[in-house]
Amino acid sequence: MNSNKYLMVLLLFVVGCGNERPMIDDMRIVNNKYYYKKNPLSFTGIAISKSETGQILNEVNLKNGVPVGRWKTFGNKGEVVQKGTYQPFYLKNDKVETISGIQRVNICNINEGSRNFIDLFIITNNSKGEIDKTKYKTYQALMDSLNANHIPIDMNKIHKIRCVGTELNP
Repeated sequence: MNSNKYLMVLLLFVVGCGNERPMIDDMRIVNNKYYYKKNPLSFTGIAISKSETGQILNEVNLKNGVPVGRWKTFGNKGEVVQKGTYQPFYLKNDKVETISGIQRVNICNINEGSRNFIDLFIITNNSKGEIDKTKYKTYQALMDSLNANHIPIDMNKIHKIRCVGTELNP
């Protein structure tokens, strides 16, 4: 009987503690991956960001420290204003034209009302900033690399291409 009470208290404690989602701001970035506080393992699960008033602003799924799968952005009334998916891919070569040290490419599919578009994140520590589609040589080299690596992307939907250290803190 006593062991049943102990088990019930333990179960309530575990369930009660499991409801709080980790904050993205409480994570540290190591080698372009997200780690929760001092945990030595890269984070897997759903993380959130909140406003100063405590309202949830963003919700993102991470697997092994990398944004993957569904994400949402919420408005002032808690309504979903954007949603989409992250699809990370790893290139065979870590250099494309003038961009070196590429860790991964993450395709961020974005739905905003009736609009559908893509932001393409190139995760690297060596280059930062947006790639201008009019700079044909770099843009075309990147598109050729994505095709050579069999990465499915609708080129017509690309909104922005950015070289960043991580997807969530561009």
